Amino acid sequence: MPESVFVELTHEIHAGSNEFKRYRKEGNIHIITDVSTADSSQFNIPLIIGLGAGERDTILLYYKRIGDMIMLDDRKGAAYCRKNNIPYINALLVPRILEMTGRIISGEKDRLMKRIIEFGRYSQKIIEYAYCCSNEKIARFL
Repeated sequence: MPESVFVELTHEIHAGSNEFKRYRKEGNIHIITDVSTADSSQFNIPLIIGLGAGERDTILLYYKRIGDMIMLDDRKGAAYCRKNNIPYINALLVPRILEMTGRIISGEKDRLMKRIIEFGRYSQKIIEYAYCCSNEKIARFL
Protein backbone atom coordinates (compact mmCIF):
# COMPACT_ATOMS: atom_id res chain seq x y z
CA MET A 1 0.00 0.00 0.00
CA PRO A 2 1.17 3.54 -0.53
CA GLU A 3 2.57 5.35 2.48
CA SER A 4 -0.25 7.90 2.28
CA VAL A 5 -2.77 5.13 3.03
CA PHE A 6 -0.63 3.78 5.84
CA VAL A 7 -0.50 7.26 7.39
CA GLU A 8 -4.31 7.49 7.19
CA LEU A 9 -4.77 4.05 8.75
CA THR A 10 -2.32 4.65 11.57
CA HIS A 11 -3.53 8.05 12.72
CA GLU A 12 -3.76 7.73 16.50
CA ILE A 13 -7.46 8.66 16.67
CA HIS A 14 -8.50 5.70 14.51
CA ALA A 15 -9.34 2.28 15.83
CA GLY A 16 -6.93 -0.31 14.50
CA SER A 17 -3.99 2.08 14.10
CA ASN A 18 -1.75 -0.03 16.34
CA GLU A 19 -2.63 -3.19 14.43
CA PHE A 20 -1.51 -1.67 11.12
CA LYS A 21 1.73 -0.48 12.74
CA ARG A 22 2.30 -4.02 14.01
CA TYR A 23 1.52 -5.49 10.56
CA ARG A 24 4.21 -3.25 9.04
CA LYS A 25 6.75 -4.08 11.75
CA GLU A 26 6.11 -7.81 11.28
CA GLY A 27 6.37 -7.50 7.51
CA ASN A 28 2.74 -8.48 6.89
CA ILE A 29 2.12 -5.42 4.75
CA HIS A 30 4.45 -3.71 2.31
CA ILE A 31 4.49 0.10 2.26
CA ILE A 32 5.60 1.88 -0.91
CA THR A 33 7.03 5.23 0.10
CA ASP A 34 7.78 6.87 -3.23
CA VAL A 35 4.57 6.58 -5.25
CA SER A 36 4.04 9.87 -7.04
CA THR A 37 7.69 10.72 -7.69
CA ALA A 38 8.46 7.45 -9.47
CA ASP A 39 8.70 7.68 -13.25
CA SER A 40 5.22 7.38 -14.70
CA SER A 41 5.95 8.71 -18.20
CA GLN A 42 5.44 5.24 -19.71
CA PHE A 43 1.86 5.11 -18.43
CA ASN A 44 -1.13 6.82 -19.96
CA ILE A 45 -2.80 7.93 -16.73
CA PRO A 46 -6.15 9.70 -16.96
CA LEU A 47 -6.31 12.86 -14.89
CA ILE A 48 -6.71 12.13 -11.18
CA ILE A 49 -8.35 15.10 -9.47
CA GLY A 50 -10.62 15.46 -6.47
CA LEU A 51 -9.28 12.40 -4.68
CA GLY A 52 -7.47 12.22 -1.38
CA ALA A 53 -3.78 11.36 -1.31
CA GLY A 54 -4.44 7.74 -0.35
CA GLU A 55 -6.89 7.09 -3.17
CA ARG A 56 -4.71 8.94 -5.69
CA ASP A 57 -1.56 7.04 -4.71
CA THR A 58 -3.38 3.70 -4.70
CA ILE A 59 -4.60 4.35 -8.25
CA LEU A 60 -1.11 5.42 -9.33
CA LEU A 61 0.27 2.13 -8.02
CA TYR A 62 -2.32 0.25 -10.06
CA TYR A 63 -1.34 2.16 -13.21
CA LYS A 64 2.28 1.29 -12.48
CA ARG A 65 1.21 -2.35 -12.47
CA ILE A 66 1.70 -2.84 -8.75
CA GLY A 67 -1.27 -5.05 -8.00
CA ASP A 68 -4.08 -6.51 -10.07
CA MET A 69 -6.92 -4.59 -8.44
CA ILE A 70 -7.62 -1.88 -5.89
CA MET A 71 -9.21 -2.14 -2.47
CA LEU A 72 -10.70 1.15 -1.35
CA ASP A 73 -13.51 2.57 0.72
CA ASP A 74 -14.01 5.93 -0.92
CA ARG A 75 -16.99 6.89 -3.10
CA LYS A 76 -14.98 9.24 -5.35
CA GLY A 77 -12.23 6.65 -5.71
CA ALA A 78 -14.78 3.98 -6.66
CA ALA A 79 -16.34 6.33 -9.23
CA TYR A 80 -12.90 6.98 -10.74
CA CYS A 81 -12.23 3.24 -10.92
CA ARG A 82 -15.57 2.56 -12.62
CA LYS A 83 -15.03 5.38 -15.13
CA ASN A 84 -11.53 4.14 -16.01
CA ASN A 85 -12.25 0.38 -15.94
CA ILE A 86 -10.04 -0.30 -12.94
CA PRO A 87 -11.02 -3.41 -10.96
CA TYR A 88 -11.74 -2.48 -7.35
CA ILE A 89 -13.46 -3.76 -4.24
CA ASN A 90 -14.75 -2.23 -1.04
CA ALA A 91 -12.94 -3.83 1.92
CA LEU A 92 -16.22 -4.52 3.70
CA LEU A 93 -17.30 -6.82 0.85
CA VAL A 94 -14.18 -8.99 0.93
CA PRO A 95 -15.53 -11.41 3.58
CA ARG A 96 -18.70 -11.91 1.53
CA ILE A 97 -16.63 -12.67 -1.56
CA LEU A 98 -14.47 -15.12 0.38
CA GLU A 99 -17.63 -16.87 1.55
CA MET A 100 -19.14 -16.92 -1.96
CA THR A 101 -15.98 -18.56 -3.31
CA GLY A 102 -15.94 -21.17 -0.54
CA ARG A 103 -12.76 -19.93 1.10
CA ILE A 104 -14.42 -19.22 4.44
CA ILE A 105 -17.64 -20.29 6.15
CA SER A 106 -20.55 -18.02 7.05
CA GLY A 107 -19.60 -17.65 10.71
CA GLU A 108 -16.12 -16.53 9.72
CA LYS A 109 -17.61 -14.05 7.24
CA ASP A 110 -19.70 -12.49 10.00
CA ARG A 111 -16.73 -12.26 12.35
CA LEU A 112 -14.54 -10.64 9.70
CA MET A 113 -17.20 -8.13 8.67
CA LYS A 114 -17.67 -7.09 12.29
CA ARG A 115 -13.91 -6.68 12.65
CA ILE A 116 -13.67 -4.51 9.53
CA ILE A 117 -16.57 -2.38 10.77
CA GLU A 118 -14.86 -2.06 14.15
CA PHE A 119 -11.71 -0.63 12.55
CA GLY A 120 -13.31 1.17 9.61
CA ARG A 121 -15.17 4.42 9.39
CA TYR A 122 -18.31 3.28 7.60
CA SER A 123 -21.68 4.98 7.54
CA GLN A 124 -24.69 2.94 8.56
CA LYS A 125 -25.84 3.08 4.94
CA ILE A 126 -22.63 1.39 3.71
CA ILE A 127 -22.79 -1.22 6.46
CA GLU A 128 -26.38 -2.08 5.55
CA TYR A 129 -25.46 -2.30 1.88
CA ALA A 130 -22.55 -4.64 2.61
CA TYR A 131 -24.83 -6.99 4.51
CA CYS A 132 -27.87 -6.76 2.24
CA CYS A 133 -26.69 -6.38 -1.34
CA SER A 134 -27.39 -9.34 -3.52
CA ASN A 135 -24.83 -11.98 -4.38
CA GLU A 136 -25.37 -11.06 -8.02
CA LYS A 137 -24.12 -7.51 -7.37
CA ILE A 138 -21.15 -8.80 -5.39
CA ALA A 139 -20.32 -11.31 -8.14
CA ARG A 140 -19.15 -8.46 -10.37
CA PHE A 141 -16.15 -8.17 -8.04
CA LEU A 142 -15.12 -11.80 -8.58
